Amino acid sequence: MALSTQAVEGANLAEALCSGCHAVAPGQISPNPQAPSFMLIANSEGLTEDTLGEYLRDSHNFPERMNFEVVAEDSEALAAYMITLRSDDYEPPIQ
Repeated sequence: MALSTQAVEGANLAEALCSGCHAVAPGQISPNPQAPSFMLIANSEGLTEDTLGEYLRDSHNFPERMNFEVVAEDSEALAAYMITLRSDDYEPPIQ
């Protein structure tokens, strides 16, 4: 599946901004065990691109150690990328 321009931008942002804590691509393990993988987030029940974008814009959701803000344009790009990680056969990892 080819990614939209916005989703490609989101993938690049994810790698640059988020990969220090989160697994941002399929098959990765989050460097920070407390940070959920993007696959886990994307496959959360009831999640949509819009609700994910809203969540990402709401900076109080993030840990205090995050030293950047996600502006609206970036949150939309990240959401566009993350929603491409949805999979009908996704199985969350066993904890």
